[in-house]
Amino acid sequence: MSLPSHNEVYYSKDGRLKSAISVIGQTIFIEFYKDDIMLDLQECKDHNMHYAHDMAENYCAGIFRIDNKFL
Repeated sequence: MSLPSHNEVYYSKDGRLKSAISVIGQTIFIEFYKDDIMLDLQECKDHNMHYAHDMAENYCAGIFRIDNKFL
């Protein structure tokens, strides 16, 4: 499932990892991709946009992992 529009999109240096932040109403969502395949969709409950940006950037930098199997 892909969300309607992305407010921010982040990429890893090699372009293989991507994260996209979307806002629907008052809810923030982050999509996590590897090689253009969505691996996870997370809702940022009880967090603000700054937290969402940190998660998105950290994923693309290899700091935050969805699953140890794919990095």
